Amino acid sequence: MHSTEWSLVFFTLLGQFSVGILVSVFMFRMFFAADSFINKEKLTLLCITTAFIAMLLALVISFLHLNAPLSSVYAMSNLRESWLSREILMASLFAFLLFLQVAASGFNLISGRIRNALIGLGVIAGLYLIYSMGRLYMIPTVPAWNNPGTMMDFYATAFLTGPAGFLAVHAKISSKNDIRKKPSVIILAYGGMIFAGMLMVAAAAMFSAPDPTAFINIGFEAQTSSRYLMISRWLLLVLGVAATIGTLGSLKKPQPTLATYKYFFGFALIVMSEILARFDFYNSYFRIGL
Repeated sequence: MHSTEWSLVFFTLLGQFSVGILVSVFMFRMFFAADSFINKEKLTLLCITTAFIAMLLALVISFLHLNAPLSSVYAMSNLRESWLSREILMASLFAFLLFLQVAASGFNLISGRIRNALIGLGVIAGLYLIYSMGRLYMIPTVPAWNNPGTMMDFYATAFLTGPAGFLAVHAKISSKNDIRKKPSVIILAYGGMIFAGMLMVAAAAMFSAPDPTAFINIGFEAQTSSRYLMISRWLLLVLGVAATIGTLGSLKKPQPTLATYKYFFGFALIVMSEILARFDFYNSYFRIGL
C-alpha cells in the first residue's frame, strides 16, 4: 500500500467512528436515558465532543492525500454524478452539525427536544456519509471493492467502534458515581450492536474474493492479502468484542475502576483490528482495463 493511502485509512475510520458514537448517543437519549443513573447531558457532551474531534482530525488528515489541497473546494462542483463530491459535502455537513451539537450542549443554548432533533439530523447525515464513502469505492474497474462487502465493512466499523467508545465513556462517568445498579437495557443494547457489527464483518468477508475472470483483463497488478494479517485482525476483533461484552455484567460488582479499564481495553483492541482491516482493504486494490 502506498504511504499516501494511510491518510485514507484514518479518514474513513475516524469518520465512521464519529458516526457510530453519535448514533449511540442518539439511541441513549431516545430510549435509554431514563434507565441510566448518570447525567445524560454530561455523557452527551463528552461523546459528541469526542465525535467532533475525531471528525475534525479526519478532515485534516484527508487533505494529506491531495496534491493540491487548496483546490479541494472544486471537488463539490459535480454533486449530481460524483460520489466524491457527495462524500466531501456530507463530511463537511456532518462536522458542522457536530459543532452545533457541541455548542448547544456545552452552553445549554436550546431545549432538550430541539437538541434531540439536531442529533437526529446529524445521525442521518452521518449514515449517508458512510453510504457515500462506500459508493465511492464500489466502482466496476476495481473488482475487489465493487461488491456489497465494501459497504458492509464501512457500516460495521461504525457499529463496532462507536458503541464500544460510547460504553467506555459511559463506564468512565459511572465509575465516579456511588450509586450501583444492575446492568440496564442500555448496556445490553450496545453489546448487541457490537456483536451485530462483528457479524457484518463476517458477512462482508464472503464478498472479499473477486471473480477469477476479473484477472483476465487486469490493468494494475493485484496485491496479495496476508493471511497472517487477517488472522491478527480477527484475533484482535474477537478479543475486543469478548472483552467489551464480557464486561457488561461487571456493573453488578463493586469494581467500577477495573470495569472501566476493561471497556477501554476492548475498545482499543477493536480499533486496532479495524486499522488492520482497512490497511488490507486498500492493499487489495487492483484495476482491470485501461
